[in-house]
Amino acid sequence: MERQSLLSLIELIHTAAPEVEVDLQSSSVMRAVLHSRPAGAVAASPSGDGAALAKAIYRLRRRRDSLLGDSLFGEPAWDMLLDLYVARHEGRQVHVSSACLAGAVASSTALRWLLELEEKGLIVRSDDPHDARRKFVTLTNVAVAALDSLFTQGDGLPL
Repeated sequence: MERQSLLSLIELIHTAAPEVEVDLQSSSVMRAVLHSRPAGAVAASPSGDGAALAKAIYRLRRRRDSLLGDSLFGEPAWDMLLDLYVARHEGRQVHVSSACLAGAVASSTALRWLLELEEKGLIVRSDDPHDARRKFVTLTNVAVAALDSLFTQGDGLPL
């Protein structure tokens, strides 16, 4: 993955989650981008299967929450993007309620994050043709391209 592409993606994600104060210069992802690949870094997805990596990251985050407590960590927007990305690659449609569950936060909080992701052009909502009360949530082409690039380029991610 090109350094500038990853920097743009990190900036986009940080813009979608402005209340998350992170010192990007000290984060392990930024070190991997700004400097040489750190010891212990692995290829993002040598097989090119970005969805498998995204699924593994999501599962690891849920396991971490169950072992260490979910009050210590939180990135509902990221969790929803991971779930939507995996669903797209598995050919599944995701309803708003399912996307909210993927965020692992209260429904009201998840709905606010979905609105933020929609305003940033990362997701779109569409009608469920079988149930007028429900809506589907899908990633936009911009989000898919960014996540594809993040998960399938061989620059390596510290895991």
